[in-house]
Amino acid sequence: MEELKRDLHSNDEVVRIYAAQDLAETGAPAAAEALAARLEAEPSQAVRDAMVSALGQLPLDGVAEALFDLFRSPDPYLRNAAIRIFAGQGAPAVGFLTPRLDPAATPDAEARKLILDALFLSGAAAALPGIRAGLEDPSVNARITAVEYLGAMGDHDSLDVLFGMIAAAGDEPMLRLAVFETIRQVARRKEDLRRGLELLAPDLDFKDGLDPLYAPQALGLAGRLADGGILARLVTALPDPHSLAGEIGAALAAAVDEAPELMDSPDIRDLMDRYPGSDR
Repeated sequence: MEELKRDLHSNDEVVRIYAAQDLAETGAPAAAEALAARLEAEPSQAVRDAMVSALGQLPLDGVAEALFDLFRSPDPYLRNAAIRIFAGQGAPAVGFLTPRLDPAATPDAEARKLILDALFLSGAAAALPGIRAGLEDPSVNARITAVEYLGAMGDHDSLDVLFGMIAAAGDEPMLRLAVFETIRQVARRKEDLRRGLELLAPDLDFKDGLDPLYAPQALGLAGRLADGGILARLVTALPDPHSLAGEIGAALAAAVDEAPELMDSPDIRDLMDRYPGSDR
């Protein structure tokens, strides 16, 4: 072990690569400590890759704090490497990272966002509460990240919180866009999809009540709602529907998948003829 640690500092790049690989095979926490201590100073990309691979195979105990410090590194490679290593550790990493989502524990907003990245990529069921907690993060970027990940995870149980975030999002259009997209992804009931549409366009007044910025989100919700009349009115009200041809086609396809009888509607058939690619 001591010889392998020394080899990590060899002038020969190949020797350092082999040392990293051999340290991984030991399975020893001390090997992880040696690799983590050397990683930030290592000049060779090939050796850094070998070290990151080795760290991913070794126990997290004893090196978690050193890896967490890499979230604050100015080097994007090292930040991403830390995310990958934590993500590959599953439940132990979730247990270490989740308490650090507290802004009092981690004042750096970017580091909290990277914690969310690692939690999501871990694929661990235990990561869900931490990602949900990100919905209340003081950083808008962290909140957007949490919203997007909950959408990707299909977290229907967060729906009420998401609806509550819409008014609070105020003048944060990127957050509102993310929230409406996640509502489209996770809503299971027609009334929830309609509620989302009505928040975008009160009284479903698409002509005067819908901000064009949110037209793609409205189309996504209307497509899943699968109400032919509402979808046709929405498309007709768009000021420049051809610029949204792809989104319209996707909404029509989603609507017909949900309610095949819409194929019998003249209005829907007309729209499908005008926006090829929606007809399946």
